[in-house]
Amino acid sequence: MSIKASSITLLEFLTTDDVSLVKYSSSKLLIPAFQRNYAWDTKHVKELIDSLNNSTGSNYYIGNILIQEGTGSNSKDLIIDGQQRLTTLFLLVKVLYSSLNKRHKKEADSILFYDIKNVKARIEFNRSNLNDSFMAIMNNNFGIDVFNDSNSKKFIKNYSFIIGELEKIDDLNIFFEKIKNILFVVIRFTDGYDINELFEGLNSKGKILSTVQLTKNALFGGKKDELNNELIINIWEDIEKNFEKHNVIWFDKFLRHSGFYKYGYVSSKTLFKNIKSDLNKLDDDFLNFSNDLKTDAILYTKIRTGNLLKTDVSNKLSLSDWNVVQSLLLSLSNSELDQVYSVLFSIIKYTNDDLPYARGRNSNFLLDLKKIWAFSILVKYLDTKPSLYERLFANFCHFLSEKDSTHRSEFFTSLKKIIANSNKDKFIINFNNRIKITGEADKKINSKNNRNYVSQLLLFYLEDGKKFTIEDLGIEHIIPKGKKNGLEKWTNISPEFKKEISEISRYKLGNLTLLSNDNTGNEDFNTKLLSYNIDTYKKNRNLKQYQKYFNSTNPKIAVEKRGVEVAGSIFDLLTNIINS
Repeated sequence: MSIKASSITLLEFLTTDDVSLVKYSSSKLLIPAFQRNYAWDTKHVKELIDSLNNSTGSNYYIGNILIQEGTGSNSKDLIIDGQQRLTTLFLLVKVLYSSLNKRHKKEADSILFYDIKNVKARIEFNRSNLNDSFMAIMNNNFGIDVFNDSNSKKFIKNYSFIIGELEKIDDLNIFFEKIKNILFVVIRFTDGYDINELFEGLNSKGKILSTVQLTKNALFGGKKDELNNELIINIWEDIEKNFEKHNVIWFDKFLRHSGFYKYGYVSSKTLFKNIKSDLNKLDDDFLNFSNDLKTDAILYTKIRTGNLLKTDVSNKLSLSDWNVVQSLLLSLSNSELDQVYSVLFSIIKYTNDDLPYARGRNSNFLLDLKKIWAFSILVKYLDTKPSLYERLFANFCHFLSEKDSTHRSEFFTSLKKIIANSNKDKFIINFNNRIKITGEADKKINSKNNRNYVSQLLLFYLEDGKKFTIEDLGIEHIIPKGKKNGLEKWTNISPEFKKEISEISRYKLGNLTLLSNDNTGNEDFNTKLLSYNIDTYKKNRNLKQYQKYFNSTNPKIAVEKRGVEVAGSIFDLLTNIINS
């Protein structure tokens, strides 16, 4: 085992014959599968180009490059750290090539290729999708369909961006001189060093790596037979694609939330220590671990997107109870409360293992889900700090993993304490400010609430907390939204208030309800009231108390007054669920 380091220029690093430098150079480089994907955005590329262009010295320092030496005469050295910079520099040189003079073209070729005749690039990627797209650019094959995933598309996106940025530079030959003389410190080590320890060492010194990256390094860095290694790589790619399809940020959140189930409360900083401890116990038999991780990751994204199947939870649930479960999960997927997914993941995992928990009408599973839903809605609009309940969530998750249901009562008692003496007025204000439905043009007012979510909350209000649904019931706007203006028959509205009513008030909570038979159209309030008075939902008949306000010159007052009533009623109903 050995390790050595030296400062060296880009051109020397890739092409030198100097005996004093060759031991630090690498003519063939491979980015291994355990490396993170090429992730630089155009802003990073621009920063590099601008810094280089504005540099005045002969050598621009670009940081450290960490290389693991390959074994054998035809082997490739592994890029352990520095692939983002090196790959971007290759894209820069490739774009520059056509604008360079003859001498610089020759140097550019020597940077890009170790075999120019057969177009063998000095950098290759172990992952085939990345290598195919990168080599397409090196070969000028832009017409082939290899840029077919988000990671591969990064190459072509940044390549195109570089073309535009270089058009702003006066002398591209001078700019190329700066690139070839870029200076970095190469740290080379032999195969005897543990890659994971090197990464963790980098992490402890301020180069923060995500739990996803550290876990990936640990899985791919173990000593496994070739077949298992390929299977693990494929499984990991499936997991990555699963999160890329929905939201790549969820991957780290998933590891932490599933970590709550396995370990109890762990911070983001200590999570990997627990994962590493589990991996050490497996003695490099990581295939089952990877398969379990994939299964849990799919379950987690189903929960977050409200796309669970009944078989994902329990066949013991009745169809009517399953409809309620679907409704609550879909609603929670719109709650924008990350922490709740740790509990949802854990109770569903627990349900799979413990059938009595989900058996029968009013099962503990369904009761718990309703309470978690009610708590989530309350803390969302009360702006309660997650630090007040995250540890409670984590401990409850771990109790479930240990099949210890005795802490259920203790957990929900703790949630009661958090919402005890909550500021009802704050909830009402926030609820009214954030619940908006415009129909076809939600984006006009920046609403993040979808119609199913709002429909469920309105039904919850109209049915006094006794009914949940996932159906799109069709939201009734009391002051009509209309395809155009919709206010033609609302002649009572004063011109001075018409703009505010049209653009803001008629999309707010106090103007929204549900009708069992919505045939009111864009009629005036008095005509609509005839339908409200005979509607199945009895609370719609209460709209009569707002008649004078809706018929006034400024019906914004009616919307505000009814908004307070609806939000206040929902607050009381949610609180009752948790206290039950």
